[in-house]
Amino acid sequence: MGYFFTTLARFFEGAIVSVGAHLTISLGGIFLFGLPTMYALGAYAFVVCQKFGLGSGLSFLITLGLVLLVSLVFILAYWKLSNESLAIFTLISVLAFDAVVKSWDSVTGGVLGIAGVARPSALQTLGQLVFWEGALIVIILTLEYFFLKTKFGRALLGMRENIPLVQSLGISSKKLGAAMILVASILAALAGLLTVWRIQFLDPSIAGMVVLIQVVTVGILAVKPKVSWLIGAALFVTLVPEILRLFDLPSTMVGNLRVLLYAVILIVALRSLKGWLAPKRFV
Repeated sequence: MGYFFTTLARFFEGAIVSVGAHLTISLGGIFLFGLPTMYALGAYAFVVCQKFGLGSGLSFLITLGLVLLVSLVFILAYWKLSNESLAIFTLISVLAFDAVVKSWDSVTGGVLGIAGVARPSALQTLGQLVFWEGALIVIILTLEYFFLKTKFGRALLGMRENIPLVQSLGISSKKLGAAMILVASILAALAGLLTVWRIQFLDPSIAGMVVLIQVVTVGILAVKPKVSWLIGAALFVTLVPEILRLFDLPSTMVGNLRVLLYAVILIVALRSLKGWLAPKRFV
């Protein structure tokens, strides 16, 4: 039962961060590769605040403030840079955050991390955590479904195909793209916090390139403006690596093979990206 709950929780957490990838990478054509940064930031900011004795409420507010601050940096980069440069800039943020976490031992615990992360009183058991994660993802997916039916949802899809046409409808592509980056950043940070509550341990491996590969893969697979495509892509990325459990492999190999499998999936998915990555220009 524990394996079932753990796998289900991983799917819910992956789906939450994947909604952000769907709104930015898939639909808006915004190559925001910094979602793993926000994922790790959400986890580290909250846990570090509690490590230094701050209450849950204050820790949450500080975490939200830091997430908004970093997302503002991403928004400024989105406004000023082409899609290629935005992709590189946000990708660098993943590597930079990982380097800071590993080197700032007195605060983050370095490569050893922080053990014994406490869950909120309402989420003491894994079953309770999975229940509330499931309820949360249902709410998020419902909101996305109705958003995509609005003129702003249709305009978001139009941003990837014809920005001047979106502008002619009186909708600012800059503001709409900024809003999607903000939403994606908050969702990624929330997913990171839920993940650290599940495993109750925090170290640099919580995010990084593995999460990046998952997010980009979902972003490429879920190219249709449909919630069902998003769910299918998130489920695929979550369950495919579980195939490795069918083989009698040493535990030391499973983690590396999982990363290799994700990389192969991403390479195959990237074949559909030809002609999609075009320079962004605002009118």
